[in-house]
Amino acid sequence: SPSSVLNFIDADGVRRARLADENIRFEFKPPVSFERAELSIRFRNKTRSNVILQAQSRVGFSDSAQVLDSDFLDQITWDSIQSGDLRLWQRQRRYDTIEEFINRPPAAERVGAALNYSSLPALGLTTNEQELIGWPAELNGAHVITLPSVLGRLIVSFQIVELNQQAGADPVVVSVERQGQLVKQYSIPDDQQTGDNGPQSIHDFKLDLNELAAGNYDVKINANDDTNLNQLALSNGQFAFKNKLRLAQTDSTNEGRPLTIQSNGRWLEFKSLSDGLIKIKDSTSTFQADLTTAGQPVRFETGLALTAWQITSQRLQILTDGYLSPGSVFIFDLPIGRSLSNQTINNLDDFDYIISNYQTPRSDGDWQLATVKYDLRDLFTQSGRFFFSIKAPGARLNSGWLEIDKIEFKASKAPLTVTKLWDKVKSLID
Repeated sequence: SPSSVLNFIDADGVRRARLADENIRFEFKPPVSFERAELSIRFRNKTRSNVILQAQSRVGFSDSAQVLDSDFLDQITWDSIQSGDLRLWQRQRRYDTIEEFINRPPAAERVGAALNYSSLPALGLTTNEQELIGWPAELNGAHVITLPSVLGRLIVSFQIVELNQQAGADPVVVSVERQGQLVKQYSIPDDQQTGDNGPQSIHDFKLDLNELAAGNYDVKINANDDTNLNQLALSNGQFAFKNKLRLAQTDSTNEGRPLTIQSNGRWLEFKSLSDGLIKIKDSTSTFQADLTTAGQPVRFETGLALTAWQITSQRLQILTDGYLSPGSVFIFDLPIGRSLSNQTINNLDDFDYIISNYQTPRSDGDWQLATVKYDLRDLFTQSGRFFFSIKAPGARLNSGWLEIDKIEFKASKAPLTVTKLWDKVKSLID
């Protein structure tokens, strides 16, 4: 749907859909509940543009989009090298391996990045003071928070908790910068308790700026480690911590709240700030470790992967060369280059390098066959239905069309074990 953008063609006794517009939607309703699905699309692309498959993710998450076909990438004739799913094209060969390129990258403005990412949380936007987006964990010490203004407005509020466990003053300076230029600065003086092991004090802080230029802003909080930041709330859910996230642990049960953090960093370093077990792993369990001793960092090299991590709000420090975000990092520059994924026509003169994990669709006669895998538990569902769309940006401008021969789903779930069967029987009895 909508049927108005489809032309149906009968050929060889088969009815096929030809898409003349830029966006077509379709639904999938399995007969019973499944956990995962593999979606295959057999198509002909005559649009001279990218073909993008998008799945509607559950509420509070950004829709998952993947490039199925890219005429631009397929036509690049530069020398290229491959490592796993990653492929690097070079106008003039400078790197012999992708690992070398990642470790010694060129200037980002000369690199085009066409990378498919899975769905990530994308929280809402607001300019209403009563509807600020809250961060559920307490921070410790200095941080840089990056976020865009919304309709020219920027609101950030938090509590400053002076722990007063160390001798000396605990002043806090908050600076707002755009492209390295100072926009506003606030100074919050110490509470005058400069001894060690003194009583805590709490100050409320809020900045509310209007008539700002569009763009991303860095809110730099300069505070020492004898200061916590609590009840953080912002006017934009698409925010990130730049290079560092340092969590406090004030929960008397010492368990901490579960958190999910996304990162576009090429490396991440985790360090416990107190003795005790902290389990670290990414969403694919590719990177995992148990932190048991304070001050002993564990470092992971993630390359170009956009990773999601499950952590708890125990006393933990995370360092990276990118951003750490509870939401999507798409709004921020990738450390490796300029994103090309949603562009239709690109000028190679703008780049010296192109890097991508795009997989060229398999040839199937004079058709192309692309396959994408989904965790259905991450997708939005209504009355058992899942919702998808196929997009071909610029198709009409190019007088092109997309012909779809077949859309096939293979759904699966974990087998029913004796334990699961017994739990199911008990639930029926109860």
